[in-house]
Amino acid sequence: MCEELEESLNEGHEAARRLVDHLLDMGAGKCTIPIETDDGCFIVEVRKTL
Repeated sequence: MCEELEESLNEGHEAARRLVDHLLDMGAGKCTIPIETDDGCFIVEVRKTL
C-alpha cells in the first residue's frame, strides 16, 4: 500500500474514532448521519456491536 493512501486511511480512522468517542460521551449507542457532498448524498451509520 502506498504511503499516501495509508496516511489517508489512518486520518479517516482517527476521525471515525473521535466521532464514536463523542457519541459515547453523549450517551448514544447508535447514530445515522446524512452527509451531502458534491458527489452525492451518503449515510454514515455508527452502531455499537456486541
